[in-house]
Amino acid sequence: HLNAGDWKKALEEAELAIKANPKHAEGYYLRGRARRAQGHPAQAQADFGQALALDPAHVEAYHYRGHAHQALRRYQPAVDDFTEAIRRKPDAHLHYARGLARYYLREYDPAIEDWNKALTLKPRPADESNARERLAWLYVTRPEQHRDPNKALPLAERAVELAPDGYDPLKTLGAVQYRLGKFKDAVTTLTRAAAATKAGPTAYDQFF
Repeated sequence: HLNAGDWKKALEEAELAIKANPKHAEGYYLRGRARRAQGHPAQAQADFGQALALDPAHVEAYHYRGHAHQALRRYQPAVDDFTEAIRRKPDAHLHYARGLARYYLREYDPAIEDWNKALTLKPRPADESNARERLAWLYVTRPEQHRDPNKALPLAERAVELAPDGYDPLKTLGAVQYRLGKFKDAVTTLTRAAAATKAGPTAYDQFF
């Protein structure tokens, strides 16, 4: 039921598995996945912790506990869990996720290293788009002495190719075009970005 996205059913089955065998890590891991998907990251974090107490080698429990920490804005514990998962099983998505946590910690150079590493590990299209978009965003918004919109442009363009209706890739490409003085292109791209979000244009879009 995890793959089918039926989280209510997945939660019910996880509860039954835990009741049948409270010492089996997988039941807690599955319940954590279901709780996270239902918007309960604190409960999910506790379940992943219990899974790891029973099975310290459970890579996916580290992975998803990292996401739960991140949802709770506990960015250093998220980095620690993603790092442990990467140590055990390197993966593009894990590097992307750790880079995001490092970004929120304002550890920009390590974040860039993670996102570049993700691009070398045959990422799925969504992870590739996300990593390229985040790299482009950093290159266009960092302090002026570190800013490089020319480096950002191909990253942002490729992110949009991979996710043509994605708000973040379009927003970032528009910002890059603005920094490069391509104002007409920026207006067109940011108009697309505003249309891509159900929430409507943000103050950021209106500013540009």
